[in-house]
Amino acid sequence: MEIFQILLWIVYPYVVLAVLGMGIVWQMDVEDAQAQNIRSVKHSKLLSRTVLGLMILSVLTGLAVIYYTRINHEPKLIFEWVVSLIRFRPNTEIIRNISFLSRAHFMVLLTFILLISLTNYLPYLLRPHRLFQKLVRERKNAHHI
Repeated sequence: MEIFQILLWIVYPYVVLAVLGMGIVWQMDVEDAQAQNIRSVKHSKLLSRTVLGLMILSVLTGLAVIYYTRINHEPKLIFEWVVSLIRFRPNTEIIRNISFLSRAHFMVLLTFILLISLTNYLPYLLRPHRLFQKLVRERKNAHHI
């Protein structure tokens, strides 16, 4: 197996999970800091736009995977690959047998998770109803002003 394939399909998913874990811990520290009225870390507009673009691209590639695979054996292979990652015995043979579109979707999704871990949007990923509540509050405040 090539070194690039090892890095892409074995190392990168674990790096993303590690950064996600650190992002969750960082968000808890930021929430504690906000509770103590300490200024929180702000993310840049570029990072915010990149995360939004990756989210849209991830949804589009996910829909394309569903549409073009027509729910054949590929979802089972994808599930088996994710389970092999969770068991710390990644099976790269499985990933070789899935379509290029599915592999591209995984890369976009993993990169999205990696970058969202560095923003203040992470709590909304973990609790999506909070984003809806925030948007409703902002809309009400905009109408009252």
